[in-house]
Amino acid sequence: MERNEQLFDEIKQSMKPLFEKARAEGLWFYHDGFSGPFWMTPNQLQRHQDNNKFVWGPVNWELRHPSEREEYLLLKVRDAQAALDAWRQSILDEGRGE
Repeated sequence: MERNEQLFDEIKQSMKPLFEKARAEGLWFYHDGFSGPFWMTPNQLQRHQDNNKFVWGPVNWELRHPSEREEYLLLKVRDAQAALDAWRQSILDEGRGE
């Protein structure tokens, strides 16, 4: 077995308790990385790890309720809507010479 394969297997083994807890409690895996936060269901992360992707140890993951993701997305939608409304208003204001 190659060294990388052995390391991946060790990491995957260390993740088993988190997968069990996530599935038992309906939680998702959360990671806040350089490219921003991302979320995965236990099944999604399991599929990735089966393909040796996102094979990171437990210290890199938090288990969170999926409703937190929904709240985050709704906030982004509200922020985007406010920005769009402000932009549209600036166009109207410009047309009135304001």
